[in-house]
Amino acid sequence: MTSVPGSWSWDSTEYRGENQPPPAPGEVRHAVSQSATPDYFRALKIPLLKGRFLGPQDGQDAAPVVVISESFERRIWPDQDPVGKRIKLGGAEENEPWRTVVGVVGDIRQSSFDREPSPTTYVPFAQVPQSSSTLVVRTAGDPIALAAAARAAVQSIDRDQPAYDMRTIEQHISDNDSGVEFSARMMLVFGGIALVLSAAGIFAVMTYSVRQRAHELGVRMALGAQRVDMLRLVVGYALKLSAIGLAIGIPCALALTRALSSLLFGIIRMDTPLFLGFAVLLVLVGAVAAYVPARWATKVDPMIALRSE
Repeated sequence: MTSVPGSWSWDSTEYRGENQPPPAPGEVRHAVSQSATPDYFRALKIPLLKGRFLGPQDGQDAAPVVVISESFERRIWPDQDPVGKRIKLGGAEENEPWRTVVGVVGDIRQSSFDREPSPTTYVPFAQVPQSSSTLVVRTAGDPIALAAAARAAVQSIDRDQPAYDMRTIEQHISDNDSGVEFSARMMLVFGGIALVLSAAGIFAVMTYSVRQRAHELGVRMALGAQRVDMLRLVVGYALKLSAIGLAIGIPCALALTRALSSLLFGIIRMDTPLFLGFAVLLVLVGAVAAYVPARWATKVDPMIALRSE
């Protein structure tokens, strides 16, 4: 086959469907294209939904055929049975044959970062051979333990054909995603640092604000205000300021996230629970930041607080 899921080496091709309206000006219809042997679907456990899989009868001299994915079917023939219909892969200037659809299979994600499965076409490897290919071996035990046997099987067919880069599917996906995962972890670390700095800043500002109001609190207590009233006053003021800050910050953060989502291949996603969690956390930090110095202020003798002015 051309490539395995999770890799960055899959091919994309233009396509045209039989009896389909031509694309609009500037519209380019693309689908993932795979050259696969008949056992490809069984090795990756891709289910058959309609028609049949590719088979040994689909050789080089046989009629051109193709198997399509469920998402491809929904895109081009949403309310029809595609089996028996024809599609042409490649641009209008390419001399590619019309291929008859012989089956529909389940969707797989070609990339770990795809939000939706990409429409995919599978053509017989015998009809569209590739200069380099990937061999998938399904095992009942440890795959790495059979690496030597797989290499020997390849060389028994062609002694000069090297078998290299032998990894499990899990390792293959992990290696290809490692750069993005590292960047995501660094962003998470920087986000955590920014959150801690924000909390520290809120705490410092609220502490300074309450200490500046020591004289006012002393006057209120001298006039008969209870400590619980003072706590409610100060904490309520802190929550009001926190709400104003969040009302300004959250829309800005959402807008920035939406802008980055369009630039980073869908990696950054709108996570409403996460935004709400951070918002609640910052409100709690503001409340605690006001409560601690307010509690200290209510324990000060009102006369001392009045003389401090």
